[in-house]
Amino acid sequence: KGMDTIIDRSKLQFDEQLRGLEENQLGDSALQ
Repeated sequence: KGMDTIIDRSKLQFDEQLRGLEENQLGDSALQ
């Protein structure tokens, strides 16, 4: 059960990183 919590947390962090990358790409294309 403890492992599930760790996996969920790392998955959330991964999702947030992906979202941040997408937002950065959108910002870059807007600048171009």
